[in-house]
Amino acid sequence: MARYVVLTLLSFLVLFLQSTIFSSYGIRGVIPDLVLVLVVNHAMFASGRRSVAYGVFCGLLEDLFSARIIGINAIAKGITAFIVSRLQFRLFQDNMLVGLPVMVVGTAVNLLICFLLLYFISGNTYVNINILEYGFYQLVYNCIFAIPVYYLFYRANRKRARF
Repeated sequence: MARYVVLTLLSFLVLFLQSTIFSSYGIRGVIPDLVLVLVVNHAMFASGRRSVAYGVFCGLLEDLFSARIIGINAIAKGITAFIVSRLQFRLFQDNMLVGLPVMVVGTAVNLLICFLLLYFISGNTYVNINILEYGFYQLVYNCIFAIPVYYLFYRANRKRARF
């Protein structure tokens, strides 16, 4: 029960940091998706159902906070969490650098799903090169935060496993 309270508070904290402090330090208008970093790292250590539920919760929280189309981030983060949780059994989790390639996959999947959902909703067939630039900067930003967050989840998971 305490784990769920901590994860919920962490979700609110990360969303607050993403929308206040880090929104001032964007590269060409792109800010890090700290919520995605949290969801991907949680999915690396949690079961499939828990990670999907947490991904949908965090995505819905982000959708409600940003007042955009409700459900885009919830669906995208839920699917991303599912894919990452399926990969976790094939990864050697004791290596701290595992977080980087997983974050690359998670960011790419999340951006692709968001793009496809927005495409089907709006019907806009115009693809701009800025989408690739946005994805690249989002990937760089997320990878910067991937290692420290992975380390925190790794430590928390190891402490829990000892008891």
